[in-house]
Amino acid sequence: MVFFRVTQNINVKATDGTLVKYMKLKKPSELLCENIYCTTYNDINAIKTIFEKLGPSYKLRVINEEKIISKIGFPKELGISNKNEYSNLKKYGYEIDNNQSYIVEKKDKYVNSFFLNEKPSVLHKQIKINKKDINIAIIGGVGKNIGEIINSLSAVRILYEQLQKKFNTVKIDMYLLSSDNSFYSRDKDMMKKEYYINEIFPLSISVKKLCEYDFYVDNSSTMQCNYYQNLPYVDANLHKFGIDYKKISNIKKHNHIDISAYQPKEELVTKINELKLKGELLLYHPYSPDISRSIPEDTSILVLKKLIKKCKNSTVVTLLELSKFIDDSYANLSSYSKTYYDFVYIISRMDKVITVDTSVYHISDAFFIPTVVLFTTQNPEKRIKYYSQTKAIQIVDQTQHFSQFIFEDDTLILHKFKGWSRIKVGQVIKLLETIR
Repeated sequence: MVFFRVTQNINVKATDGTLVKYMKLKKPSELLCENIYCTTYNDINAIKTIFEKLGPSYKLRVINEEKIISKIGFPKELGISNKNEYSNLKKYGYEIDNNQSYIVEKKDKYVNSFFLNEKPSVLHKQIKINKKDINIAIIGGVGKNIGEIINSLSAVRILYEQLQKKFNTVKIDMYLLSSDNSFYSRDKDMMKKEYYINEIFPLSISVKKLCEYDFYVDNSSTMQCNYYQNLPYVDANLHKFGIDYKKISNIKKHNHIDISAYQPKEELVTKINELKLKGELLLYHPYSPDISRSIPEDTSILVLKKLIKKCKNSTVVTLLELSKFIDDSYANLSSYSKTYYDFVYIISRMDKVITVDTSVYHISDAFFIPTVVLFTTQNPEKRIKYYSQTKAIQIVDQTQHFSQFIFEDDTLILHKFKGWSRIKVGQVIKLLETIR
């Protein structure tokens, strides 16, 4: 975390319209006050950029962390400590940017980052407090994209359940990046219906407000940690929280999405019900925001045609526009998918799923839908380790470089994405049918 004050009053609007107010510090001697703020390392840089655009009189001043966290009344940190993050990152920034070999070294039985602490912690030793009702602030949220957030939230749910064994009531509040986060509204929407999350707020948070909590989890740089890069998201977050992920049963690590309060539009319900009268619904999702994980357009249409031919008693459904393809056994529901919960609801109504490596299979896991994922860039074991209804096929990259050197020029690359053309649709369907 980073603690700071501002030189001028300013309001910053989050994407949902919420105003984050920064007020100039009036009494410098008071550190646990409402005019000193706390945020993440990434967010502080976004705030600096905003201030620079406003003019030279708008500045922020970073405050020594130790002076604040050492005060009586400041909450206790849970999980792996992120103490002195700002000073450490500033100190070693040059070396990290210019020599990647400095970043991590192995020490004892844990990985110790060059600039971040990764030593395991033990939650039950940290929560010794003479209270029966506690509240916790998670600073920085969990994850950055839909699939990552869904799986990481499983760890938050497990944390909540672990704490419930000791305390009468547990309230967990999320503080999400907001200064330069175009997905703030989406992320907030994803979390606000989950029973284990009390409230969701935009960063930054005043030190006075932070002191109202009994504990906090500093997730500021978690995604840069070695354990986060090498473990399934749920395990990485459990490790961060101080919970031994190896002792948590696999079934508890399944994804959970609460759509009980969601009211789908009547025309969407009617459309899906009509399609189900014809037989099973197979969701086919060939595209990802990452082009290296997406099936090329021409190949995706060929795969679609083969799916329709081989799945005679099913309707193949997409949530994407596939070159205005038309067939009696094909339904494009993209026009019905306007919000995150529309997207989730449609997936929840499917009987089977075939998808590339994107958020779809994280959602289908929450509803125990048989799913086959086509992976290219990621290790399937890391992504679907605890997904009981999901199996993977690895697409081998056939890319060859025209030159011995690697250029950022597609004209110098041969057979780019050729691995996709070798998909055996029959094998994909057979694998899907083995999932029970």
